[in-house]
Amino acid sequence: MVFKFPENLNFSKYFVRIFHTVLVVLAVLPSFVHKSQLLENVRLEYITTFLYPLSYIGLILLSLAFYYVACFVDPGFIPVNPSALSSSDEENADNYDEDELNNNNNNNNNSNSNNNNSNDECDDDKNYTDRSSMTGKIRVKLRCCGFCGIKQPLRAKHCEECQRCVYRFDHHCPWLATCVGERNHRFFLLFLLTTFASLVWTAYILVRSFDIQATFTDTFIHNALWILCGFILCTGGISVVILVFMHLYLACRNITTWECLAHHRISYLKTVDIDVNPFHMGYIRNIFIFLCSCGLQNWEKVYRNFLTRQKKQMSQC
Repeated sequence: MVFKFPENLNFSKYFVRIFHTVLVVLAVLPSFVHKSQLLENVRLEYITTFLYPLSYIGLILLSLAFYYVACFVDPGFIPVNPSALSSSDEENADNYDEDELNNNNNNNNNSNSNNNNSNDECDDDKNYTDRSSMTGKIRVKLRCCGFCGIKQPLRAKHCEECQRCVYRFDHHCPWLATCVGERNHRFFLLFLLTTFASLVWTAYILVRSFDIQATFTDTFIHNALWILCGFILCTGGISVVILVFMHLYLACRNITTWECLAHHRISYLKTVDIDVNPFHMGYIRNIFIFLCSCGLQNWEKVYRNFLTRQKKQMSQC
């Protein structure tokens, strides 16, 4: 009997995640050596001897926990089968996405154009909003994904790495080896926050444990472990700090990385000013929805309300 690995098993995903775990262990391991501030100075700063190291270990484990939750939680993959879409999505018919089919080959383009012509709701029409003469409601046409063959909800995008469309697509993260979407974005931000706190705490332990000797050579040899730890912290810390503040800003504004970088290419954004965010509902409410919302949001309704307000403002001018 010959054992065969599943064809869809991606070893690169597991390699990245194991590498991250090993890197975290190597970065914090020097803090537990004999002459570290974590072990020697704890009695000078805390009444409870083990509170300091236990809190530090807990923070590291919490950071790893959020990392793996962000990796394994479904980012919001849209069912490939069009019949799996809910009837409410069909009734809303308010979504469309950016021109993401430019990299497709000519055969796919021809088949996509035939499919689009056969379905008026999937046309990539410049006039992507219209007003029903019967109801007077603003309606946004659905955009078809030429790769998955499904109607993309608003703010969804096809990920070429995962070969799936993702709800409220933010970006494909190579460090997670998966997409960051509507369902796991909060865990990705919590991972960044706890990692940032771990880096700051580890840097504090490193600085307090650094022992200056009489000569430069003796100092370097005596603190070689701390220098290696500092190199790891600086290498990963710069990107973590940038990502933390970036995604805090995105969460407060209720906008995604893709929407920021490709504003001029996305159908539902390129017709509005670059400083206007149709999905901004107030900073507190944005944060609450980002962190506490359990299900998928009806972004079509939010965008339709924005268009209604915009039309009223134009009529009053």
